[in-house]
Amino acid sequence: PSNATVDSATGALIYSGTWNGTFQAATWCSDPAWCLWDLLTSQRYGLGDHILTASEKASFNGNAERLSKFDFYAASKYANELVADGFGGSGQEARFSCNIAIRSRAEAFDLINSMTSVFRAMSYWSAGSLALSQDKPVASSSCLFTLANVTPEGFVYQGSSQKTRSTTVVVKYFDMNLRNYAYEEVVDTVAENKYGKIVKNVEAFACTSRGQAHRVGKWMLYSETQETETVTFATSIDSGVICRPGQVIDIADPVKSGFRRGGRIKAATVSDITVDGTNGVDTDLPQGSSVGYTRTLHIVRSNGAVESRPVSNISGSIITVETDFTDAPNVNGLWILETTGGTSAQNIETTQWRVISVTEEDGNVYAINALSYNSSKYANVESGIALTVRDFSNLNEIPAAPVNLRIFQQLYIKGNEIKALKMDGVEITDAVDVPEIMFTGDTTMEFLHSSFPQEVIQEGLKAKLVCLECTFVNDDVSPADAKRFGHTHVRDI
Repeated sequence: PSNATVDSATGALIYSGTWNGTFQAATWCSDPAWCLWDLLTSQRYGLGDHILTASEKASFNGNAERLSKFDFYAASKYANELVADGFGGSGQEARFSCNIAIRSRAEAFDLINSMTSVFRAMSYWSAGSLALSQDKPVASSSCLFTLANVTPEGFVYQGSSQKTRSTTVVVKYFDMNLRNYAYEEVVDTVAENKYGKIVKNVEAFACTSRGQAHRVGKWMLYSETQETETVTFATSIDSGVICRPGQVIDIADPVKSGFRRGGRIKAATVSDITVDGTNGVDTDLPQGSSVGYTRTLHIVRSNGAVESRPVSNISGSIITVETDFTDAPNVNGLWILETTGGTSAQNIETTQWRVISVTEEDGNVYAINALSYNSSKYANVESGIALTVRDFSNLNEIPAAPVNLRIFQQLYIKGNEIKALKMDGVEITDAVDVPEIMFTGDTTMEFLHSSFPQEVIQEGLKAKLVCLECTFVNDDVSPADAKRFGHTHVRDI
């Protein structure tokens, strides 16, 4: 890129300013993203004959129409950020470096995957060009999904087997000092004490740094012990066409959370959103203007982007935000409400996932497969900072202790015993009279008191329907006078 300079000692790139999309003269570097770009565009030792257009082959200036260069640029900037080298002190190195000499022919698909593995990325073909998706921190979610925009099957979750989860990873890398391969062992002591020593051997492609090899091992352990769940679902075309591999998505699934706090928008302005459902019946929205914790409303704008605002008030199904949205969301657009900063019972967040694949199926339906995502994993792997966990469910809350317990004993005869008794001529039926309707007639509410025969009252109250005769329904006669004359006033009821 025209705004990059090469660190001659390490081969890392140092960027300055904003890139205008042009390239300077080619030079050596250890940046894995642009090494892959070079491999894809070279007509001598790469895939240039297959990827470049006829005009680009005739006069190549660094650009390639069928490659998404700004994806490569974003991946390169993340790869060249400085992180701790793993030896303590203030030592730093580029997050990812590519140092390798490829001296033999290889399958193009396999080699591209090996190169992308260096900087934790994956490539895919989209809209006529080869695009890159890198596993790196994102500012916000790209898509929202609830039961309102998926097929009736809902969300299907699967977890990995415990037997496939390693507790020790041995990473093979090339040691430049020894001029030979070396091995870096990374151990999860907690998991090893619990499950025993389960070893996985991996080769860090194009890696010559022990610190980078150690991060590869930590990342592998994290992936196998923490990223153990996948979700699969099918969505409609309006959501499927904007979802891409590598994007982070939010899912509000009442099956996991215990409450429905997401759906479709019934009416909207830039500040007030009327959501579907009836609060307290099929939704659970924390009402009022002051609740002591944070409520955040996520919506999808008309351009497909997700926008979030803190909530100032909720009245019924109308949600008012503190700061206006950029524009009023469309009717039938998606909404999700999150609560954070309160108690465990008050907090309900979305689950987050990174999209692995998007497949177009019959009937304008898109099948999406995604892997569980935790935004704190990057700091955990690179700096040892503890992982944070999203509180997405109330199903784990301990219910209140039961009160007014009563114990009933009911004896019954098994079916084969009943059959034997019937064959012996024993009468096994029993008639039970159950009142269907109780009609009080013209009386006072005193009929419920102890002065009336309780066996009559209790038997009558077993009825499914109780009809009360009410003589007075206004204040022309007071409840006391009605009672004195042996009648019922509406206030007594």
